[in-house]
Amino acid sequence: MKNLKSIQKEQNRLIEDCQPTWDIRAASQVMSFERDVYQWYLQHRPNSKNVFLPLFWTAIWHVVHNYSEDAVAELVEYVSEVYDSLNKDITYYTITSEVHCNKQTFPKLPLNVQVYSPTISYEEEWADGRNFYLIPSPPLHSIAKETSPYHIRDIFCSYCMVGEYSCRKRLNDFLYGDEGRCHHNFVVSLRIPYQIYSDILGRSTFVLTPRGTHPYCHRLFEAIQHGAIPVYISDKFSLPYSDEVDWNKIAVLVDMNNDIEKIPDILRSISHERIQEMQIYGRWFFEKYVKLDKMCERIFTHANTI
Repeated sequence: MKNLKSIQKEQNRLIEDCQPTWDIRAASQVMSFERDVYQWYLQHRPNSKNVFLPLFWTAIWHVVHNYSEDAVAELVEYVSEVYDSLNKDITYYTITSEVHCNKQTFPKLPLNVQVYSPTISYEEEWADGRNFYLIPSPPLHSIAKETSPYHIRDIFCSYCMVGEYSCRKRLNDFLYGDEGRCHHNFVVSLRIPYQIYSDILGRSTFVLTPRGTHPYCHRLFEAIQHGAIPVYISDKFSLPYSDEVDWNKIAVLVDMNNDIEKIPDILRSISHERIQEMQIYGRWFFEKYVKLDKMCERIFTHANTI
């Protein structure tokens, strides 16, 4: 049986020792999923038989991709020192907004550290032997607009995503067609700043949310967060909480193999009354399952069982 006093002592040490990744260089300006969760953790300090490793992976990613080689080497060395300091007899868990963005530091992560993330790519070779837990959540909470379903929406349907996977490439081909310009009166933006992206979602009635490497994408939850109706496009309809939630009341489900070309007609066939019902049910779902406090409660409750 684990010594709870030693667990608490180790937790306090890490909260103190990992603080530099919070402020390191200009990365402290990066608003991140990890930062939101960490602030919730400090406010509530849930008891656990395991130890939370509060490394701020989005800030680390920011330094790795925007600073000099010397700065990156210094940061990677620091993270390695944190790894070396971990107790092999203790189970740790960490939280990151995107697993696949941290290839320079994640491969060396000790196997007794479990990972929670809203975005997980199971194709990563270095993931073998590690437990990853998918969190149904948008990647940002603190700066996102939690838009009311009753907000005025002047965009019928939007799509703001890079087409890196087969489903998204197929959707892009349909939206742009042979002439390379978007048809169907949809607002399509592939790479835009987050605040503009958030504004577009808050003005949209429908948001296209095709699957990525996982059967569903965190952008589905961003759409709900902004009061829009997600149009979930996939070949496998695997959604969280399906034993408790009727997803047909929240989202429009589209088969990527057969129905992408039918999307404009499908959306225009939905009545105004039905749209309002779906938006209201989506807000209920967000408040109960996805909002930051509910999501953190689920993470830290689950982390106590691993």
